[in-house]
Amino acid sequence: MKHAPKHFLPAAAVATIAATMGFMIAPIESLYITQLNPNGFVLGAVYALGSLLLVFFSLWFGYLADKGHRQRLIYLGLIAAIIYPLLYAHVISALQYAGVKPLWAIAGVATGPLLLGYIQDSLAHTNKKGVWFGYYYAATSLVGALAHFIGGFLAENIGLQAPFLAISILATINLFIAFYFLKPIQSIQSTNEKSTKLAGFSYFFTHPPLSFYLISNIATGLNFGVKYVLWPLIIFGLVGNNTISGAVFATMGIVAFFILSSSQYWADKFNPYKIIILSLSLLAVGGYFIGTTQEIIIFWIAAAFFAIGEAIMGPPQAVILATHTKPSLRGRILAADDTIDKTLASISPLIAGGLLTITSPQNTFLFYTALAIIACSLNYFLYKRNLRDSHFSSKRSTLI
Repeated sequence: MKHAPKHFLPAAAVATIAATMGFMIAPIESLYITQLNPNGFVLGAVYALGSLLLVFFSLWFGYLADKGHRQRLIYLGLIAAIIYPLLYAHVISALQYAGVKPLWAIAGVATGPLLLGYIQDSLAHTNKKGVWFGYYYAATSLVGALAHFIGGFLAENIGLQAPFLAISILATINLFIAFYFLKPIQSIQSTNEKSTKLAGFSYFFTHPPLSFYLISNIATGLNFGVKYVLWPLIIFGLVGNNTISGAVFATMGIVAFFILSSSQYWADKFNPYKIIILSLSLLAVGGYFIGTTQEIIIFWIAAAFFAIGEAIMGPPQAVILATHTKPSLRGRILAADDTIDKTLASISPLIAGGLLTITSPQNTFLFYTALAIIACSLNYFLYKRNLRDSHFSSKRSTLI
């Protein structure tokens, strides 16, 4: 991490710790809620409420961040991140759990799109954006895998409340790191230009680089939304063993870590648009074999291809978004991006559930693979028409 941009390391550390907190409770949250209320509809409603609150606070906080309040909102979210796990650990009903969701959403927005905006600003003047984003994603992949294990271990050996108490402790540490090291970036000035809270959405459709980003993000967002739903069903159908599912996902995490940790060799050396087109091609190839094979070893290899496709897409997407985001609208653009991500993550499993009533898990996943092929074709067309002659280079900051 030698010669890292001044503000990048503390921001990346805070964001990584925040991500670790989410990974830690992910394996046990649905079980915890069903113990409070076994009704499946209630479980779905609690998650749906969380998604709606994330959308609301993303749009509101994104607008406020562009008006100069980002730093205070990040601190507010980090404080909320200390409180909501303590409340989760002591609720006695699903209704009370849902009542804590606003605090969870505030923490999620502050450590999600707002902190990402800070990271983007910290890299505004470096010629190695892809490298630093690669290191950041590699770190979150590695600690995420560890956090999944720790969360499950604490829940199994101490109790389901233990992971919540642990992440409250982590959040307290995170607040101190942010308070002492996460300083305002003075070189990035907000403006008072007139624009609405929804200005970030229109920006995606009026700027070809961000339109390119959006197309790839929709395809990968839909696929990510169903991977954890369909793959365990497919694997169990092939081998009748749930342990293999964990091994496949672990393999993907390891592959992603090594790809991302080597980002200094490729992230800023190649055209990011071409990398994303390659990524979508790998997702399509891997998805085809995942949806058609009857052999677990072929599935495993295809999953590794899928992991490579996902991994190499992250840094170039981040570079495009950081480079072509207008600083005075950064909060709203990232809020719009986060809203789209959360919407896709919500509707994708619903679509998959409907398809599963009429066809197999593998055929259902082939539908999502087709979306990756369509996105790859659209991006190739957009690149040839509007972006081929842009001579993109992260060495030349093109902040608009």
